[in-house]
Amino acid sequence: MQLSAMKGMLSSGSGGAVNQRLKAWWAGLPLATKSFFLVCTILLFAGGLLGLEPRNVCTGPSLIIARGQLWRLLSSAFFHAGFLHWALNMAALCQMLPSVERTHGTPGAAVLVLCYAALSNLLGLAPATVLYGITGLDSMFGVVHWRECSLGLSGVLFALLTLESTTDDTGLIQRHRMLCGFAISAAAYPWVMLIVLQLLLPHVSFTCHLGGIVAAHLLNPLRLRGIMSTADSLCPQSIKAMDSFVPANRVLPSYAVPESAALQGGRAWLSRLLQASAAVGRPALPRPAAGGEGEEERFPGKGRTLADPERGDAVFRSGSTRSGEAANRSPHRAAEDPVAV
Repeated sequence: MQLSAMKGMLSSGSGGAVNQRLKAWWAGLPLATKSFFLVCTILLFAGGLLGLEPRNVCTGPSLIIARGQLWRLLSSAFFHAGFLHWALNMAALCQMLPSVERTHGTPGAAVLVLCYAALSNLLGLAPATVLYGITGLDSMFGVVHWRECSLGLSGVLFALLTLESTTDDTGLIQRHRMLCGFAISAAAYPWVMLIVLQLLLPHVSFTCHLGGIVAAHLLNPLRLRGIMSTADSLCPQSIKAMDSFVPANRVLPSYAVPESAALQGGRAWLSRLLQASAAVGRPALPRPAAGGEGEEERFPGKGRTLADPERGDAVFRSGSTRSGEAANRSPHRAAEDPVAV
């Protein structure tokens, strides 16, 4: 009896700690991230309860190009093929979208997700459309399919990954990312993930993932700044009053492709080469012969002291390359001459 009571106390204590962590995690998410998470979750369970089949909402070249059903460009992004598919995409979404939302605000993050969802799916149709239009083939290499039917938010996630690799909230461009203990250039990281994911999961949509990477390069937040500002101005005040709402950041960070290590090394080598060439081409000054009373080899000619060494002041001397020139100058003329250190 006591053992069962202790087990109940432990299970209730662990359950309470998990609930507290989940509540803290949910409270820390910004509003747009919460909204897209809820939309994908509701559509997942609603589709299962209503018996909605993936082919009714998915996207593909034969559905968009041949039938003109453009609404599928957005509907396919927020539906998922199953619980595991949904869980993986939501974990990545809650990892990457909050940083973008804190930089560009809640309306700006919503605009980016919607634009990337439509554009990544649209760009993903291009390879299969060109292939089918020129050769009449339905597929090629198992990655391009004319009759493909794809679902999920993966295109948006690859766009956010590319966006994250080309900028940083602090303005410092990320140079490298870690993958299984290996340091990979930030610019190449989305492309490496594209290939690795295709090798691990051959049935995922390669062209839609590729479309997400290209979409991030075509539509960075600087080019969507006008639409994001309009969305912020049209946002109702009741939504802006929510605790999780993030106002728009008026100063956007710069977006640029990170320089590779080879490019940095080449620039350093070129700089050293130019410096060495300048040193070789510079004519050498004649060195005067030491001699005469009061002259030093390091300071030729008769110089004058500009500070008192007994007080600890630094001693500077003005000299000339010709030994007799300083001796022939008058005191007044010497006072007017510049001092060479």
